[in-house]
Amino acid sequence: MVTSAMLLLFPLLATTDIAGSTGALVGVNDNVSESTDQATGETIRNGAAFTALAAAFTLRSITPRASYVLLADARLNLFTRFDGADSNASQNANGSFAANWELAPRTHLSLTTLGQFGKQTFTRLSENTLTRNFDRLAEGSLVGFLNNIAGLTFDLSNRTRVTFTGSLALNATFDAPPFPLADGLQLDRRGLDGLTLDAGVQVFHDFADRDTGILGLNYGYITAPYSINSFVVPPQIGGPQRTQRIVGDVGYQRRFSDKWSSTTRVGVSVNTVESFDPDSRLNVLPVGSQDFSYISERFIASVQASFSYASIVPRLGTGPLFNLTAQISGTPFVESWIKKLVLVGSSSFVWASTTVLTNQSVTNQGLGGTIELRYPITKTLGFHVGYDLFITRTQTVGDASLTHRNMLFTGVSAFWSTSKEIQPIGTRVLPAVQ
Repeated sequence: MVTSAMLLLFPLLATTDIAGSTGALVGVNDNVSESTDQATGETIRNGAAFTALAAAFTLRSITPRASYVLLADARLNLFTRFDGADSNASQNANGSFAANWELAPRTHLSLTTLGQFGKQTFTRLSENTLTRNFDRLAEGSLVGFLNNIAGLTFDLSNRTRVTFTGSLALNATFDAPPFPLADGLQLDRRGLDGLTLDAGVQVFHDFADRDTGILGLNYGYITAPYSINSFVVPPQIGGPQRTQRIVGDVGYQRRFSDKWSSTTRVGVSVNTVESFDPDSRLNVLPVGSQDFSYISERFIASVQASFSYASIVPRLGTGPLFNLTAQISGTPFVESWIKKLVLVGSSSFVWASTTVLTNQSVTNQGLGGTIELRYPITKTLGFHVGYDLFITRTQTVGDASLTHRNMLFTGVSAFWSTSKEIQPIGTRVLPAVQ
């Protein structure tokens, strides 16, 4: 006889679905790396053709009192430069694990782990978050990112619940050539790049079936082992940097229908400045966020906007940060012969202002987007084609640098799945395609 305790410990005894895929891509990247003309100082964009090999795996298990989802994918990109330079490669791997348990009738625990590992280069937006392209020290390096999130929820009544959350995010460099500094010194970038710690409590109260109020309080701590100004020649390096913040906010969630929902949050963030800043006064900043989501049998779409006091990468410093993202995936056509065509798109815009060593102000702006069309040719073979773009701009006093990259790609993938609700063609979250 299988008991509830056994199902918590051995999830594979319950309903379990798995899926996997392998694929190959070919394409063109018009800026796989940048160099500087020593005579004119002009930035030279070096394009390349590329071939990519990819594999992905999904496991989902559901028991009466728990659920588990494991996602993993890896990609190898091989570049052949148009300027005749030596070919190079980049590797990327991503993974996530999410689990939810019902510890008691009114108590729930959730754990989520997100990880990325790979060589920082001008790869697809989906393989490399837009904000990491601002980090000059990471280009061409083998880097990793790990974020662990935990949440404990108590249902105080049928309408009120409280959730305690905690998270720990780590950035690290595993392999990188030395970074030249002044006086012939070099920075060994290997090791921990930064740490972000958050702890908070949120209270949710359902005023009606479709209306929920939110109260939140959060503490955050960000640290990096050193501070650096890479915008001067030669670059300057200083001691560790540390910032802390406390955020209090209120929110309102409205479910307009079974498909549409919205969440609005506004509050105040009280922050310390970087440890190298001689001004020790607290920084008070209004913060907020707005989310919209749409879920139907054929489409999933979402838009998120936020303004906060945060860090895009810990060693780049902390400051005001605006982020706007949009995602869509679904089957846009209903005609019988093309109804399985899948559209997947995402875009991201980020604006961040930080103060680096020597109190120099730096503004980073980035815009990225990707769109793909995917079509299952047979039950086990699919075809896809796509376009990817990102533009980043870094502004300092009297100086600005602009980087942009376009990518076209197409490919095929072989896939299998034990459930129509898991889309192994590469779309991680998508309604079932009948």
